[in-house]
Parts: sequence; C-alpha cells; structure tokens
Amino acid sequence: MTTGHHFGPFLVSPQKRNGKLNGQWVVTIPKSITGDQRARKFFKNRKLADEYAKRMERRYRRGELSQPEPSPKVRLTFRQAVEDWKTLQRLRVSTSKKREISLKTDGYRLRAVLAFLGDDELAKITETRLVEFQDYRHQQGRTPATINSDMKTVVQILNWAKRNGHIGTVPRVERIPEEPSNTVIPTPAEVVQIISNLPERLRPLVTFIAETGCRSGEAFNLTWDRVSISDGYADFKPKDGWTPKTRASIRRVPLSRKLIGILRHLPKDGDYVFRGKVPDRPITNIKKAFDKAVKKANIKRDGKPVHVTPHTLRKAYATWQAINGKVPQRVLKSLLGHSPTSQVTDSYYVIPQEEAIKSAVFELPFQALEGGNEGSGNGNKVATG
Repeated sequence: MTTGHHFGPFLVSPQKRNGKLNGQWVVTIPKSITGDQRARKFFKNRKLADEYAKRMERRYRRGELSQPEPSPKVRLTFRQAVEDWKTLQRLRVSTSKKREISLKTDGYRLRAVLAFLGDDELAKITETRLVEFQDYRHQQGRTPATINSDMKTVVQILNWAKRNGHIGTVPRVERIPEEPSNTVIPTPAEVVQIISNLPERLRPLVTFIAETGCRSGEAFNLTWDRVSISDGYADFKPKDGWTPKTRASIRRVPLSRKLIGILRHLPKDGDYVFRGKVPDRPITNIKKAFDKAVKKANIKRDGKPVHVTPHTLRKAYATWQAINGKVPQRVLKSLLGHSPTSQVTDSYYVIPQEEAIKSAVFELPFQALEGGNEGSGNGNKVATG
C-alpha cells in the first residue's frame, strides 16, 4: 500500500476519493507555515509532488517561510482567468486597441494551453509547470516557434492576473531556441517573373505589395480615400471593420511612378483599391493563384524550387532596401510599420544574400609584408597560396 512521506514539515501523500486512490498526489503544508490553516496542493503524479515539497523544504530551512505568503483576492483556475482576460481583450478590440484577427489568433493558441493548464489553480502555476507544458507541446511535434508563441500568450494572461492581484509573481520560463530562418529572397527580376504569371487582375495588387513592403492585409483593405495619386503616397490607417496590426503600422508609404500609373488605370467603381470580383468587396486571398504563379516562374536555388509567399515579398522589400544602403534603418522600420525599438526588422526581415556574403570576402595584404622583407634574409615569409 502506498503511504505518505515527509520532506521536512511537508507531507507528500497519494490522494484518495471515496476511500480509493485516484492517481493524484497531495502536498500538505502545515498551518504553522501558512499562518491560518493547513493548505493542500494537488499534483498529477508523485514526481511533481516530490519536486514541489523539496523546493518548499529548502525554502523552509533557509527561513523564507517564516511569514505566510499573501493569499490572492480570488482563487481562479487558469480557464477562469482566460475568460476574464478575453473579456478585456474584446473591449480592446471594440476600442481599436487590438485587432479582431489578433484575438482570434490568441484563441487558437489557447486551445492547447487550456487542454493542459485549464483546471490548474492560477496561483499554483509554477515555472516547472510551464516547462512541462513546453515539453507537452514538444512531444506533440510542435515547432519551437509555435511553442514560444503559445507561451507568449500564457505570459500575457499571467501578467494580467498579476496586475489584478490574483497572483503575486509571474513565473519566468526560457524560450525554446529556434533554428535560424532559411528564407530565400527572390531577386527583383524573379518577382517580376512571378507577377507576369499571375492572373491580370491580381498583378497590380502583388506589384503594390512588392514595391511598398506592406502586409497583404494592408493592401487588401486599402481604400481610395487613403491614396493620393497626385502626391504619390498611400496611407494605412484604421477604418470601420479593420485596424492595422500595431500603432507603428499606421503609416504613409511612397509610391513609385510606375505604381502610380498602374493605380491611375484601376477601376474606381467601389471603395477598395484592389477590389474583388464584386466591386464593393476587396480581394481577401491570393494564396492559390500566387502559388501557381511561383510554380510557373520556376525559381530555383541549387537546383531546388524556392518557396515564395506573399509575405516573402515583404521580406524581399526589406532586404533590397537594406542592401541598397540608401534607406536608413529607422526609415526602413517606419516604412515596414515596425516600431523604432523593434528588433524584428533585422532579426527576421533583412535576409543576408549569397551575393552580399561572397562580396564580403576579406584578404590580408600579405604582398605588403613580402615587399617590405625583400633582401632582409630572415626567411620568415608567409605562404599566400
């Protein structure tokens, strides 16, 4: 029969319901430590219960538990906290502080989180518990980027809980290292080749994305009242039913002469610059047509087809501008809709190109050393191959 065991004053024992073991374990904290009445913390297995009791016993020996920790105002489960947090996020959406699509993305990420942490008491979620969640997602075959995105949303909720007095601290958890991006950036000529293989009605839209570096959604939702053909610019600003991704995304971008000419000849029988088949509705998806155009363009590196998406064009724009060297980094961030302090531009958008890397070859001036040593007879020449 499985019995309980102690780590200092902390009792670890199997949990029973109706006189039968149910597989869970309990750590009992005596009232001499809580200052009120004994507390019980529940764990899914003995290993987790032992780890917690050991940590508490070490803190007890160091004298860190002489005063009871303050109790939260309301003991919420993580699931309850998520519902309250979502209520706030919906208000943020209605006040244009957050995009509807961002809230939907949060909801998608939280599915796996709620399956794992949903019934956990909010105040009892520890660093160890969050690392277990990371391992749970890893065992499901999720990529480091996906797991890190899930954890980012979890931390947002825990920070909300701390601000509202439900927990005292937010556990800190390391991000899972992500492999460097292997994005291949097409050349401007290759992008022209892709555009030439698109249906004619989509060519102006993709040209606009490629020449301005904007997000696809920004182009889809662009209306004529946000464009000045005479002055040569387009504004990405909030409008009914749509909000730019961030505050930094609200911006003005310049248009090339050729792009102005293209826009000038587009039909203006609706609000949207790049209208769909129905004049009063925008284009909302070009993935299928774009993939076909990329396949027809037959772009390859080392004999293998290159994966190019509409978002790749945004990275291509950033890379071309950075390599060109005529656009200061702060201006480039502004054009892309990134905040001045953001590291995203350099980390994810400017992709080092093979030609630029090859041109960075450095060679020491050994010939100068050889010339200066002529006739010296010291015999210490450096082989330059």
